[in-house]
Amino acid sequence: MNNSTSSCTENLQFSGKSRLLQMVVLLLMSVFFSAQKKADIIIHNAKIYTVNSNFNVAQSMAINNGKIVAIGKTSDILKKYQSKNIQNLEGKVVFPGFID
Repeated sequence: MNNSTSSCTENLQFSGKSRLLQMVVLLLMSVFFSAQKKADIIIHNAKIYTVNSNFNVAQSMAINNGKIVAIGKTSDILKKYQSKNIQNLEGKVVFPGFID
């Protein structure tokens, strides 16, 4: 009987550790996602030609309220911004800033 009691105790202790781990993971996820800014649209997997002094080519950009709020590597943009509208341009070219 002693063995079954200690076995149950070990299971309860593991269960407590498991719950603690779940809570820590949820807390970290909520901090990560709340740190992200919202964008109306994220464009990625593109060749975005900038008009900065070096005429750099970027992979991704975030747009909010009709303005480009960030441009750069896809991994950097997706870390900083979230959107319900994420467009994969499959390597197509984008020239931002033209006004018709």
